[in-house]
Amino acid sequence: MRIDGHIHFSHYPRLFELSEYLQQLSLDAVGIVSLPDPARTNYNPEAFGAKAALPESCYVFGGLDYGRELAFQVAELHALGADGIKLWDGKPSYQAHTGLAVDSPELLAVYREAGRLGLPVLQHVADPPVFWKGATGGMNREVGIDYSAPEIPDFEELIGQAEHAVASVPECSFILPHLLFLAGDLERLDALLDRYANATVDLAPGLYYFGDLSARRDDARAFFGKHAGRIIFGTDAFWFPETQTGLPQGGLERNLGGARRLMSFLETGAEMENPFEPGRERQPQVEGLGLAGGGATVAGEPTGGDADARGAAAAPDAHGAAAPQILDAVYGGAFTRLLGEKPRPLDRERLGAYLADFEAALRERRGWVSDAALEIDVADVNAVRAALAEAGG
Repeated sequence: MRIDGHIHFSHYPRLFELSEYLQQLSLDAVGIVSLPDPARTNYNPEAFGAKAALPESCYVFGGLDYGRELAFQVAELHALGADGIKLWDGKPSYQAHTGLAVDSPELLAVYREAGRLGLPVLQHVADPPVFWKGATGGMNREVGIDYSAPEIPDFEELIGQAEHAVASVPECSFILPHLLFLAGDLERLDALLDRYANATVDLAPGLYYFGDLSARRDDARAFFGKHAGRIIFGTDAFWFPETQTGLPQGGLERNLGGARRLMSFLETGAEMENPFEPGRERQPQVEGLGLAGGGATVAGEPTGGDADARGAAAAPDAHGAAAPQILDAVYGGAFTRLLGEKPRPLDRERLGAYLADFEAALRERRGWVSDAALEIDVADVNAVRAALAEAGG
């Protein structure tokens, strides 16, 4: 199987683009990750709407409403048909907003309930370390976060919170995206995965790790070989409405380009421009890992091929059949190990009621005063409701 385990689908009228994304990349499924938004709580309706339209192809990591008791909502999302839980409390700016540490009692209760119900928790932790060092490029500049501000937690503090949470709730399966922003310290990330059997990482790019992994190519290949079954392929592709101003906008071609760049980096030894702006001056070019060319191992088992594999990658078929075991694991096996071979079914009747309540909450949150942003959000929710009704849901 080939699964993009980390995307953001936040605007239902762009469903055709999501379908095209699946087709052009020969993906069997995607993991849709709901983002928080203070103006509207989260993007659960759009994620569940995509799953209703493409039930065999969409896993949903549902978000929480921080205006309500948190742990109780895990069972609600499970009943709706969510496959996992998405949290952003380790994001420095979001933690400053909510005041909840990754290992706060409120979130430990969420993890325990998720573990009881078998829902993995995808918890964002930290940002690229270079942002704390005064970098001015990339996402740091786009969202205007001052990482030296007193309310922004330190990088080491955030990693420590995450380790404590993972250790405290061993029954919960944690997915720590972006290689936990530790691609520049593979020994530490390796030790963390060895220590905590309930921890998995994903590859959704902050783009920072292209340079870090390329600079230690042999070590990176060995890391992927050892932990292939616990590294989830993800691209961070996104489809936002125009009302989402805190993150960059993107379309189908941008998302396809990002996914293909990551696949090329994993599979081939090709050189490419460093996609991470803060590191580009120091390291303008990066070299792919060449994992499809052989020489890497999974759990110590040889995969065959030239041990160097620079530029010698075999051309995989649409589902990576020519790639060695390492890519099979990264492209699908690591994800399905935690979330199953098929998405959980939706409870369409419950979803209809949930969407009605969500619309009412949207209007109440805006003081029942209509504006363009509210109407776009309400139209999105109602588009999902209409699609459910047309399907008899």
